[in-house]
Amino acid sequence: MELASQNENGLFNEQLVLTAESVGYLQKIASWTTYFSILGFVFIGLMLVFGIVVTTFMSAIFATAGQPFMAYLGFIYIVIALIYFTPVLYLYRFSINTKKAIRANDSNEIMLALKNLKSHFKFVGIFTIVVMSLYIIAGLGFALARLLM
Repeated sequence: MELASQNENGLFNEQLVLTAESVGYLQKIASWTTYFSILGFVFIGLMLVFGIVVTTFMSAIFATAGQPFMAYLGFIYIVIALIYFTPVLYLYRFSINTKKAIRANDSNEIMLALKNLKSHFKFVGIFTIVVMSLYIIAGLGFALARLLM
């Protein structure tokens, strides 16, 4: 499998060649990413079911006791499941496109696969920064509230 790149004359030539060992590694990576993406879809489904059950049934039970917090907990699970769907989908597309590329020896498919892998890690990286920022803001808020007490 070769990937095209542009030389100094602006012409495309084949420079990067994947060895049989590299292709073998890509096959194993595609198998593992298929496993993790399917597992991710299963857990997303479970989170959605849990969120719906908690929101509908448990909120009714706890609302009579004066504790409507369980409805919010179920809603949070639903939101997290919906957010988690995007990186899992990118990972699944990576694995499918990688398998197609290896089977057909197609450079365009491996490019699409790597594009999806890039998108997966970009999403996870940005989401990690957002969550860490929220933790820092919450920690500072609790510290400030503690100081003001």
